[in-house]
Amino acid sequence: MAVKLGLLDFGRRTTTLSSMGKVLDVIDYAEKADEMGFSRYWISEHHNYSNMDAWSSPLMMVPILLQSTSKIKIGVGGVLLNYYSPYEIALHFKLMENLFPGRLDLGIANGTPPVQVGKFMLHRKRNKIPDMMAEKMKSLHQFFNHEEQMVEKYQVVIPPYKGQVPDTFMLGSSFRHTATAIEYRMNYARSMFHSTKPVEYERDTIARYKEDYYNVHGRLPQVIVAFSGVCRKTEEEAKHLAETASTGNFVNSFIGSLPQFEDRINQYREAFGVDEFMFFDLLLDNTARLESLYYLQSIIK
Repeated sequence: MAVKLGLLDFGRRTTTLSSMGKVLDVIDYAEKADEMGFSRYWISEHHNYSNMDAWSSPLMMVPILLQSTSKIKIGVGGVLLNYYSPYEIALHFKLMENLFPGRLDLGIANGTPPVQVGKFMLHRKRNKIPDMMAEKMKSLHQFFNHEEQMVEKYQVVIPPYKGQVPDTFMLGSSFRHTATAIEYRMNYARSMFHSTKPVEYERDTIARYKEDYYNVHGRLPQVIVAFSGVCRKTEEEAKHLAETASTGNFVNSFIGSLPQFEDRINQYREAFGVDEFMFFDLLLDNTARLESLYYLQSIIK
């Protein structure tokens, strides 16, 4: 079975570009990834105090990227659900899924923005934001998967009625929350570079999750493992770029040549027991990132 490789993008680019220049670079990057056959293109939600980011909230970028591409799945990795109305998220993502059938992913993250940003998002004056993640995940699941019950009990419709719902993903730095993912019919995406702890491959945990999920829902879940790094023709070039032109965050990342990347992905494939991965390029220059795609393309051919 061939390896699937998707791409994760934080929208961070070199500061020589204007804000709109960064947005246009992101669209160009997604279009090239689509042409080359990468499986997914996910964008993150990060509310940074920085002039290097193309966006803070990715919600407006998603329909633009869907319209600009034709085959690749577009997703958010992920929505900070604790700071949104589940009703609002369900409305937006169900409509987009039916406008672009089978091409939308909704990742759910339990991240926390800066305190002041969180207060603005929820229109609260207090610094402490209540943790309502469990309640909001349940509500989102009900909006997507218990449509008739929501209509009969609450007179609430998430248009289009009886339409498709997007694939949802639980995001995490481990596989500790598989039970919650099964309860709410969620796939799983695990990041290796969001934790400073040594990587635990958890092959047995993943296998149990797949089996338990199948027993409950009658189908296998999608499981993705995300990793970061720099890929070039030679290891020396990759290391040089990592030192001079990257984000500088090398936690559990891999810097190396294309043959080394191929070997490492095969190692991950065996260790995790999964066939789909997501790559986060540490480079900040869009031309350099596009060059990375040409190297990585050979892995998915």
